[in-house]
Amino acid sequence: MHLLLLSSALILAFYLRSTYFCEKIASQKVSLTVSLFLLPPLLILTSTLAILCMGNQGVMAGGSESWWSYGLSLVVWLGALLILGKLTFQGWQTLIHLRRQPRINLAKYTSIINQDINHNTRSNYSPGIRQTSARLIDRPELFSGQIGFWRPELVITQGLLDCLTPDQLQAVLAHEQAHYNYRDTFWFFWLGWLRSLTSWLPQTEFLWQELLLLREIRADAYAGKVVEPLLLAESLLLVVSHPLTQTPEYDPNICTAFSLPLPQPRLTRRIEALLDHSPPEDHFPVQFWLWLALGFMPLLTIPFHA
Repeated sequence: MHLLLLSSALILAFYLRSTYFCEKIASQKVSLTVSLFLLPPLLILTSTLAILCMGNQGVMAGGSESWWSYGLSLVVWLGALLILGKLTFQGWQTLIHLRRQPRINLAKYTSIINQDINHNTRSNYSPGIRQTSARLIDRPELFSGQIGFWRPELVITQGLLDCLTPDQLQAVLAHEQAHYNYRDTFWFFWLGWLRSLTSWLPQTEFLWQELLLLREIRADAYAGKVVEPLLLAESLLLVVSHPLTQTPEYDPNICTAFSLPLPQPRLTRRIEALLDHSPPEDHFPVQFWLWLALGFMPLLTIPFHA
């Protein structure tokens, strides 16, 4: 029965990630995209965790169990923990390197930190905790991003300060403030772990790129309530027109970048969403939580093991 439980989880995971089903549904709503990304790895992890909790001995639904399913589940979780440890170590090394860079006061370059967004005529959107400083990297590339986990640090390059006007820089910083307030680096660290863990599942990379795009669209919408959306779009096109080389400071698992490399169709979607003033799907509906609950259903089989 343990082997049947694991097989059922794998079959359902592959079905949810089937090409037709995945690409047709994922482009409709944010909650569906997140569900399709999360549900398959959750089914696999909770199924193997349930098997580990039940052990390799005993009876379930009238059938005796063996080492096969238990050993496979153990391998899955050991691999998952090793990947998590590797990503955590890499992220920590990135932060150690980052903290060697000088810190600058953003008030010297833009007035955004002195603005009260609650009194801005464009919106009454609450800004949360504002970042008043950033780490400066002395490189010619145009780069800005949040790097870290729960409390990331803002990173900008000298090239960005040299090429952007104060208004354009203000738009970029408003975008980065959104990533900080949404804790995107923290949540995408865990999503990146699931991506690494289930890269062998179909459509993993497609869904990952969709999530990255939706993350940027949400941050753009936040920034569009602080600065003119047209100015933000202009800044975006200027930054992405300069090629970005991968630097040691850029770790996609713990970093959000304003100039995130995107294929032309996805970049067009980002610009259109920004100029269209369409609000992103900020709150997940009840259906999303029902889908998420389905991922924990294998744990309900534990009481039936004796």
